[in-house]
Amino acid sequence: MQTRIFKMSQPALLAYLFRRHGKGWTIGLLAGLVVLLLISLLSGDLRFAILALIYVFILVPMIMAFLYFNYALHPDICFNGLPHFLRLADGNLEICMLPVEDNTEDDAHKDKAGDVMQSSDEVFPKPEDDADKKWNLKWNKTFDTEDREIDYFPPESELIIKKIPKSKIGRYEVGTNEIFLQIPDDISNETSNLGFIYLPSSAFIFSADFKSFIDCIYKSNSN
Repeated sequence: MQTRIFKMSQPALLAYLFRRHGKGWTIGLLAGLVVLLLISLLSGDLRFAILALIYVFILVPMIMAFLYFNYALHPDICFNGLPHFLRLADGNLEICMLPVEDNTEDDAHKDKAGDVMQSSDEVFPKPEDDADKKWNLKWNKTFDTEDREIDYFPPESELIIKKIPKSKIGRYEVGTNEIFLQIPDDISNETSNLGFIYLPSSAFIFSADFKSFIDCIYKSNSN
């Protein structure tokens, strides 16, 4: 069982890191902002409101940079922002990363949060013959997925595979249309679940497959 090819967008990654690791920073930022705005309102001095804006526009980028360099580049987190797919095999959850070529026109792959990489053929071009077209038409007619494309998966030898034993996967957090599986750092430090795996529902063609994939992970853990 495996997912489609997808990746986590940078805004979604930073938003999650803010929620998970930036709560203290956020509370402190909001507290300082509220104090400055109250002083501005009570004193009628707009200089404090301007100071509040300066406060926000200086500190927010600094916090984002701190979260990015301290967490987003962590080896057990950074793969979420790369084109990859997940699969279950031999008691492991395998993260299969695709080798992305240097392409200055890669803006087409800057998807919204949770979007499947529909344009994977631009990264891995494949010849399309009559058989491919007939298969696509048959697929679309059978499953009513005219707005979807069939992912092209590169050869096994070209994949960068990271294997995580399903027994090592911790709890998961539920988002709007995705979940975040918690994994121990480098599969060795089980006390610090810094790493995580982003799994959107859009990585599956059918919603039932999303639930089945999660069940296959955690049913084995409970046994």
